[in-house]
Amino acid sequence: FFVSGLSAFSSESYYENRFLREEEDTMAVHMADLNSSLMRDMESGEVTGRVVDLVNEIDRILLEKKITDTLLLSDSYFLTGFYYQSVNMYSRAIENFTISARLRESAGIYDMRYSYCLNNLAATLFRTGNYSRAYDTGLRGLAARRLVIGSDSSSLTNNYLNLASICLEMNDSDNAISLAEAGLALARQYPGKVSPAVTADLY
Repeated sequence: FFVSGLSAFSSESYYENRFLREEEDTMAVHMADLNSSLMRDMESGEVTGRVVDLVNEIDRILLEKKITDTLLLSDSYFLTGFYYQSVNMYSRAIENFTISARLRESAGIYDMRYSYCLNNLAATLFRTGNYSRAYDTGLRGLAARRLVIGSDSSSLTNNYLNLASICLEMNDSDNAISLAEAGLALARQYPGKVSPAVTADLY
């Protein structure tokens, strides 16, 4: 099951030009810096003591509920959700990914980060055996990615593979075959952009 990484997050600070109330501004800038630091540190794939400290500090600020910037909060919940997923704390990961997605939905933001969030939520639900919710979430992730990929749909192969894997676990072989065939069609259309491993798993 393919998990979306952190590449959808820009290394540039999205928040530096936003205008917030003075009292909130300092904490929001601090949170944005924490998000950036956590993203950079987790890109290595290694969970260090510094990563744990960053997550704890972000969680502390989230509990205070003093930040109102929806996008900033969504990013914080996504990044900490990614951490909890990586250390197999699946209930926390599910909670944080769910909140992150809902915050983006409430703000009408359906970007690549939103699709990544849904994909990772589906992956975590899959790992906990909640296949029906994983399937529904995976379908939402597929639809969300379609909205932002433009003319190159090669990245959808991962979504089709994930959905096919869920269907196999639900003993829905017909749907699994249909989804795998849709993924294979894209792999043939974009032979240089779909990894051999994904193509092989679709067969």
